[in-house]
Amino acid sequence: MTDFVRVSLPNGHEATFGRAYAEANDLDVIDAPATNSRGLPLPASRKDGRPAKRKTSVSKEAAKKAANKKSETPASADESTNGGVAATPEEATK
Repeated sequence: MTDFVRVSLPNGHEATFGRAYAEANDLDVIDAPATNSRGLPLPASRKDGRPAKRKTSVSKEAAKKAANKKSETPASADESTNGGVAATPEEATK
């Protein structure tokens, strides 16, 4: 099994690499656990332990918001039918 170490990256994140790779690339090895209780390497995270932020562009978020807004708008009165029931009292008197 590969010997894993936790390294500090220049962008402020921490990641888990194999010891040979970290030594070959002169990475800053830190004294922190590199594997979980099952021996699997930990994912990359920020220094405080929170996961790295997802990279989503503004245009993608705007497209999601527009799609949600479009699906939430109710149908107009012209498109819907009331099954012959008057929608307003004025229609009933005609």
